[in-house]
Amino acid sequence: IAVQHLYCGIDELIQVDNRGRLKETDLTASWKTSQKWMANPQKFMDQLLDFAKLIDEQKVAAQNFKAIKYLIDKPEFNKEELDIKSAAAGGVCNWIRNIYAYYEVVVNVEPMRIAVAEAKVKLAEATQGVEELKIDLKKEDAKLKDASEATDKLLKELDVETKKADTKAT
Repeated sequence: IAVQHLYCGIDELIQVDNRGRLKETDLTASWKTSQKWMANPQKFMDQLLDFAKLIDEQKVAAQNFKAIKYLIDKPEFNKEELDIKSAAAGGVCNWIRNIYAYYEVVVNVEPMRIAVAEAKVKLAEATQGVEELKIDLKKEDAKLKDASEATDKLLKELDVETKKADTKAT
Protein backbone atom coordinates (compact mmCIF):
# COMPACT_ATOMS: atom_id res chain seq x y z
CA ILE A 1 0.00 0.00 0.00
CA ALA A 2 2.85 2.41 0.78
CA VAL A 3 4.19 2.33 -2.78
CA GLN A 4 0.65 2.90 -4.05
CA HIS A 5 0.35 5.94 -1.78
CA LEU A 6 3.51 7.33 -3.33
CA TYR A 7 2.20 6.81 -6.86
CA CYS A 8 -1.19 8.48 -6.27
CA GLY A 9 -1.86 10.87 -9.12
CA ILE A 10 1.11 9.53 -11.09
CA ASP A 11 0.16 6.05 -12.24
CA GLU A 12 -3.32 5.64 -13.74
CA LEU A 13 -3.56 2.11 -12.31
CA ILE A 14 -3.64 3.57 -8.80
CA GLN A 15 -7.23 4.60 -8.00
CA VAL A 16 -7.47 7.94 -6.19
CA ASP A 17 -10.35 9.79 -4.56
CA ASN A 18 -11.36 13.35 -5.38
CA ARG A 19 -8.59 14.63 -3.09
CA GLY A 20 -5.91 12.65 -4.93
CA ARG A 21 -5.52 10.12 -2.13
CA LEU A 22 -5.44 6.35 -2.39
CA LYS A 23 -8.99 5.10 -2.91
CA GLU A 24 -8.44 1.44 -2.13
CA THR A 25 -7.17 1.33 1.42
CA ASP A 26 -8.41 -2.15 2.22
CA LEU A 27 -5.72 -4.78 1.81
CA THR A 28 -7.66 -7.09 -0.54
CA ALA A 29 -8.39 -4.40 -3.12
CA SER A 30 -4.90 -2.98 -2.70
CA TRP A 31 -3.30 -6.40 -3.18
CA LYS A 32 -5.25 -6.90 -6.43
CA THR A 33 -4.01 -3.54 -7.70
CA SER A 34 -0.47 -4.45 -6.64
CA GLN A 35 -0.68 -7.76 -8.52
CA LYS A 36 -1.75 -5.93 -11.69
CA TRP A 37 0.94 -3.35 -11.17
CA MET A 38 3.69 -5.91 -10.65
CA ALA A 39 2.53 -8.21 -13.48
CA ASN A 40 5.47 -6.82 -15.46
CA PRO A 41 8.33 -6.94 -12.92
CA GLN A 42 10.78 -5.06 -15.14
CA LYS A 43 8.33 -2.21 -15.71
CA PHE A 44 7.61 -2.10 -11.98
CA MET A 45 11.35 -1.93 -11.18
CA ASP A 46 11.89 0.77 -13.82
CA GLN A 47 9.08 2.82 -12.26
CA LEU A 48 10.67 2.54 -8.83
CA LEU A 49 14.10 3.47 -10.20
CA ASP A 50 12.67 6.51 -12.01
CA PHE A 51 10.71 7.79 -9.02
CA ALA A 52 13.47 10.16 -7.89
CA LYS A 53 13.13 11.98 -11.23
CA LEU A 54 9.44 12.50 -10.50
CA ILE A 55 10.39 14.04 -7.15
CA ASP A 56 12.96 16.28 -8.84
CA GLU A 57 10.33 17.39 -11.36
CA GLN A 58 7.91 18.08 -8.47
CA LYS A 59 5.34 15.65 -9.85
CA VAL A 60 4.79 13.86 -6.54
CA ALA A 61 2.33 15.51 -4.15
CA ALA A 62 3.50 16.14 -0.59
CA GLN A 63 0.37 14.33 0.65
CA ASN A 64 1.72 11.13 -0.90
CA PHE A 65 4.66 11.23 1.49
CA LYS A 66 2.52 12.31 4.42
CA ALA A 67 0.39 9.21 3.81
CA ILE A 68 3.36 6.90 4.49
CA LYS A 69 4.98 8.85 7.33
CA TYR A 70 3.36 6.52 9.89
CA LEU A 71 5.32 3.62 8.34
CA ILE A 72 8.61 5.50 8.30
CA ASP A 73 8.11 6.23 12.01
CA LYS A 74 7.69 2.55 12.90
CA PRO A 75 11.00 1.04 14.04
CA GLU A 76 9.89 -2.42 12.89
CA PHE A 77 9.42 -1.10 9.33
CA ASN A 78 12.94 -1.88 8.17
CA LYS A 79 14.61 -4.13 5.63
CA GLU A 80 16.02 -6.57 8.18
CA GLU A 81 12.66 -7.21 9.85
CA LEU A 82 10.83 -7.64 6.56
CA ASP A 83 13.56 -9.78 4.96
CA ILE A 84 12.58 -12.45 7.49
CA LYS A 85 9.11 -12.59 5.93
CA SER A 86 10.05 -11.84 2.31
CA ALA A 87 13.20 -10.59 0.59
CA ALA A 88 10.99 -8.71 -1.89
CA ALA A 89 9.13 -6.98 0.95
CA GLY A 90 12.47 -6.09 2.56
CA GLY A 91 13.70 -4.63 -0.72
CA VAL A 92 10.54 -2.58 -1.20
CA CYS A 93 10.74 -1.40 2.41
CA ASN A 94 14.33 -0.32 1.84
CA TRP A 95 13.28 1.56 -1.32
CA ILE A 96 10.42 3.28 0.54
CA ARG A 97 12.73 4.42 3.34
CA ASN A 98 15.38 5.64 0.91
CA ILE A 99 12.97 7.45 -1.40
CA TYR A 100 11.37 9.09 1.64
CA ALA A 101 14.80 10.26 2.80
CA TYR A 102 15.55 11.53 -0.72
CA TYR A 103 12.27 13.45 -0.75
CA GLU A 104 13.08 14.99 2.64
CA VAL A 105 16.44 16.17 1.30
CA VAL A 106 14.87 17.62 -1.83
CA VAL A 107 12.14 19.53 0.01
CA ASN A 108 14.23 20.59 3.02
CA VAL A 109 17.89 20.83 2.03
CA GLU A 110 17.70 21.79 -1.63
CA PRO A 111 15.77 25.02 -0.98
CA MET A 112 18.46 25.93 1.55
CA ARG A 113 21.18 25.31 -1.02
CA ILE A 114 19.33 27.49 -3.50
CA ALA A 115 18.95 30.21 -0.86
CA VAL A 116 22.68 30.04 -0.09
CA ALA A 117 23.51 30.28 -3.79
CA GLU A 118 21.21 33.28 -4.16
CA ALA A 119 22.73 34.89 -1.06
CA LYS A 120 26.21 34.40 -2.52
CA VAL A 121 25.13 36.15 -5.73
CA LYS A 122 23.67 39.04 -3.71
CA LEU A 123 26.83 39.23 -1.61
CA ALA A 124 28.98 39.34 -4.76
CA GLU A 125 26.75 42.11 -6.16
CA ALA A 126 26.93 44.04 -2.89
CA THR A 127 30.71 43.58 -2.72
CA GLN A 128 30.98 44.85 -6.29
CA GLY A 129 28.83 47.82 -5.29
CA VAL A 130 31.09 48.56 -2.33
CA GLU A 131 34.15 48.38 -4.57
CA GLU A 132 32.52 50.79 -7.03
CA LEU A 133 31.68 53.14 -4.14
CA LYS A 134 35.30 53.01 -2.96
CA ILE A 135 36.47 53.98 -6.45
CA ASP A 136 33.91 56.81 -6.61
CA LEU A 137 34.94 57.94 -3.12
CA LYS A 138 38.60 58.06 -4.19
CA LYS A 139 37.63 60.14 -7.25
CA GLU A 140 35.53 62.49 -5.11
CA ASP A 141 38.31 62.68 -2.54
CA ALA A 142 40.76 63.61 -5.31
CA LYS A 143 38.33 66.29 -6.58
CA LEU A 144 37.93 67.62 -3.03
CA LYS A 145 41.71 67.73 -2.60
CA ASP A 146 42.07 69.60 -5.92
CA ALA A 147 39.29 72.03 -4.93
CA SER A 148 40.87 72.53 -1.50
CA GLU A 149 44.28 73.23 -3.07
CA ALA A 150 42.69 75.66 -5.55
CA THR A 151 40.85 77.38 -2.68
CA ASP A 152 44.09 77.65 -0.67
CA LYS A 153 45.86 79.10 -3.72
CA LEU A 154 43.08 81.67 -4.25
CA LEU A 155 43.08 82.59 -0.56
CA LYS A 156 46.85 83.12 -0.67
CA GLU A 157 46.49 85.23 -3.81
CA LEU A 158 43.68 87.19 -2.15
CA ASP A 159 45.84 87.69 0.95
CA VAL A 160 48.72 88.94 -1.19
CA GLU A 161 46.41 91.29 -3.09
CA THR A 162 44.87 92.51 0.17
CA LYS A 163 48.32 93.26 1.61
CA LYS A 164 49.27 95.13 -1.60
CA ALA A 165 46.08 97.12 -1.39
CA ASP A 166 46.69 97.90 2.30
CA THR A 167 50.25 98.95 1.52
CA LYS A 168 49.09 101.29 -1.25
CA ALA A 169 46.37 102.76 0.93
CA THR A 170 48.78 103.69 3.65
